[in-house]
Amino acid sequence: MTLRKTHAAQMALGAVEAAMLAVLRYFKVASKAYCGHSYGELAALYAAGWYDLATFLNLSDARGRCMTQAGQINNDGGMLAVKAPLDQIKHLAAEFAPEVILANLNSPTQGVFSGTKKGIDNAHDRCRQNGWRSIPLAVAAAFHSPMIEPALPLFAKALDDITFSPQKVPVYSNVSAEPYPLNSAAAKDLLKKQMVSPVKFIQTIENLKNSGINTFIEVGPKKVLSGLIQEILGPKAATIISLDISLGQKNGLEDLAQMLCRLAAQGHPVDLTVMTRRG
Repeated sequence: MTLRKTHAAQMALGAVEAAMLAVLRYFKVASKAYCGHSYGELAALYAAGWYDLATFLNLSDARGRCMTQAGQINNDGGMLAVKAPLDQIKHLAAEFAPEVILANLNSPTQGVFSGTKKGIDNAHDRCRQNGWRSIPLAVAAAFHSPMIEPALPLFAKALDDITFSPQKVPVYSNVSAEPYPLNSAAAKDLLKKQMVSPVKFIQTIENLKNSGINTFIEVGPKKVLSGLIQEILGPKAATIISLDISLGQKNGLEDLAQMLCRLAAQGHPVDLTVMTRRG
């Protein structure tokens, strides 16, 4: 299926997330900070106004092509999602280094390995021996690892050709788990590192919470990140809302209505007068 291919998947995901964001803006829903997970960081920067829609889609195209090229240059890579206590996952990654690295620190009980096929196979075997749930991912290369550095110039060239417009609303980086620098050149350098660096999602969410963020909205299909955030912060530590509450099983308007009601109930500004004006 075409949409399962890395390049097509990222472009399609970008279009869906941009459309969802447009709906939120229609109701005047605004954020005090943004973050993404892996590809979602491009969407977060767009949502925060760092570049326009055309640039966002062009960067999505370049990133997808870069990742596809990485698999063509070095087809020895793979990734493995692991469900186990994170400290034990880290220990296993260190044991199989440098063939394997911990590429995604997703939650206290979930991580993703990235590395050579041999290293991933060995890690998969050890996970089974330990009684851990582990799932090989259908990816083109060992993303978020140094193994894809040979393909990085393609994405770097695309970044060099655009204009970044840093905004005061912070966007948190997967690489540093801190807000992007307001210097355009430094911000581009950080984004260039993102594809070859581990995703520090746990630390990012903790830093957002410590900065005063108490409501999280997941903009995109499904609600995987909502589940991770709930596990990181605890079930009652924050309000966590997905725009795809029903996972596509119900009318999207019903999902939207539930999300807007929850936001309004939490005291966040939501402009419902637009419905009256159009009615």
